[in-house]
Amino acid sequence: MLQRIYLQSGLTELGYKDRRSFKRWCENNGVEILSDNGSNKMYVLEEEFKEAKARKANDYLKRKEAELKKQNNYKPQGEHEKKFISILTRKSSEL
Repeated sequence: MLQRIYLQSGLTELGYKDRRSFKRWCENNGVEILSDNGSNKMYVLEEEFKEAKARKANDYLKRKEAELKKQNNYKPQGEHEKKFISILTRKSSEL
């Protein structure tokens, strides 16, 4: 049977205080908000919600990894930069 996560539980899990923020997050991440006929209580499917959170976390980690690679590929352009970098590397190797 499919498990439900009601909006209030989803709010606290994502750290939101407002229902509109949670609804926007669901809309942006492809999570459908459902409700039973004749009921005002809204919910999302647990499996769909967890997949969206995992996908969001993976995207964040990939972005951070790309930023780190970009930082490690820095090569000084001018003579002053090269001299400064060499001084820093010498000082750090002495420690």
